[in-house]
Amino acid sequence: MSSVTLIGIGSAGIATVNQLTETNIYKLKTIAVDTDTQRLANAKADVKIQAGKTLCNGNGTGFNPELGEQALIEAKDALIAELNGSKLVIISTGLGGGTGSGSVAPIMQIVKDLGILSYTLVTTPFGYENLDGSTREFNTQYAIDSIQKINTAYEIIDGQKIENYLNGEINMFDLFAVPRLELLNKIKALTSLVVEHGEINIDFADISRVLNIGGRSFINSISGDSIHQITQSVLVPKFSHNTDLSGVTGYLANIAAKNVSKLDVLAVNSKIKTLANSQTQNKVGFSQNDSDQKTLTVVLTGIGSSHQVYTPVNYQKEFEVLKETQKNGINILNSSKFVF
Repeated sequence: MSSVTLIGIGSAGIATVNQLTETNIYKLKTIAVDTDTQRLANAKADVKIQAGKTLCNGNGTGFNPELGEQALIEAKDALIAELNGSKLVIISTGLGGGTGSGSVAPIMQIVKDLGILSYTLVTTPFGYENLDGSTREFNTQYAIDSIQKINTAYEIIDGQKIENYLNGEINMFDLFAVPRLELLNKIKALTSLVVEHGEINIDFADISRVLNIGGRSFINSISGDSIHQITQSVLVPKFSHNTDLSGVTGYLANIAAKNVSKLDVLAVNSKIKTLANSQTQNKVGFSQNDSDQKTLTVVLTGIGSSHQVYTPVNYQKEFEVLKETQKNGINILNSSKFVF
């Protein structure tokens, strides 16, 4: 079992855990946390933790994040017991409901208090989900405000940007698959830095030093023939809630390929440095594999301003964008990027 643990909270988090278990090449320990016993029963996680046994009676939180927070506190001891031996905890959930929005920050705090390194990945609602009024908007901002107070590394993936990017006629099951696959690629990228070893190795001390900077962060991994091309592409956060990557405080980068040149390393380092502060904590490593293509993985932390505000777009305007996108026949699901 890996020293990396993935905690999936609520329906979105459990869906990510379930998909990971199908191709869990790094053997992560998986923990599913939910207030809904029916959803929890369908989880494929190594460990299932029911939050709020007394408060929620297995029925969920009814879009109440405060209840979600209280439910998690009730399950605190069970969670702590399962984190023994973990060196890195990746926390994943979707915001807008009650369980994920309310539980994510308390879990981050528990992991932090245990002295365990963490990285939190959350997704915001799709545009059409905000048609039910302000409930999801309020819950999402409630969660983001709570996340930022913990001051550990986190990344927000914007559901509306994914929806804008896709064909308006996309199957709803495919629509929900895209953020899940985006999360899985980020989980795989971060985990690979922990468990794989290179010639110039990014060791766990390097990872700890950079992730402990905390704040708004970004992970990406892209493969291609040209290091210059993939260096440009890997630093485009098209699905991030905030796309400005300037003011980076810490970064890690790793190039994996059959052959890595000195110019490759210099090109990656010089490009990322254009985004970084003068006192940046950083390291660029490289590792050998059997691929003719080069794979570049980057982790950026402490990016710019820490305060994030959730501002969902007007759905009617967004729908016009979706119709225009449909004309162009864009289908992101055909991209090689979404292969885990």
